[in-house]
Amino acid sequence: MNEPLGELRFKNLNQRASCIEQIALWHHHEWLRGTGKAIDPSTFGSQLDQRVELLKQHVNGETIPSTFIVEKVDSDISEFDGDIVGTVSLVNYDLNDQRSASKWITNLFVVPDYRGKGIGSELLQFAEEFAAGSNVDALNLYTHDQQEFYKKRAWQVLGDARLHNSMVTVFRKNF
Repeated sequence: MNEPLGELRFKNLNQRASCIEQIALWHHHEWLRGTGKAIDPSTFGSQLDQRVELLKQHVNGETIPSTFIVEKVDSDISEFDGDIVGTVSLVNYDLNDQRSASKWITNLFVVPDYRGKGIGSELLQFAEEFAAGSNVDALNLYTHDQQEFYKKRAWQVLGDARLHNSMVTVFRKNF
């Protein structure tokens, strides 16, 4: 895609709750890709339904969990909703059931046609600033394959972990 990116607008998912099903589908496909799992038609629908229900919890007005979207805005019709080109979530999560839940960034996703344009970096920065402004002192995240992306953005490696039978690298950033 060679067209200029244009203006980006960040919103809380509660401002576009009608898009939860599409966003859940993106997140689920990306999770399957990251874990290397094939789509299992016998469980896909129920797994997707679970993601939809989890995202619905993100529009309850609480600080965490929250999901944010970024829209590509057409300057000629900027008062209308734009095309959603990415998402990021903040959640309470316990990676290994042995610690108390902490704050995590999840679901950092950019629509494939818009990757490589800095949108992921902007979403990450937006989530970090939101968390810091909400008195969160640290965030964690894990990734299957984007370790260099997070290292370049001052995230510290905590180590590797096994999650859903695949290896991930766990990161932390203190504020």
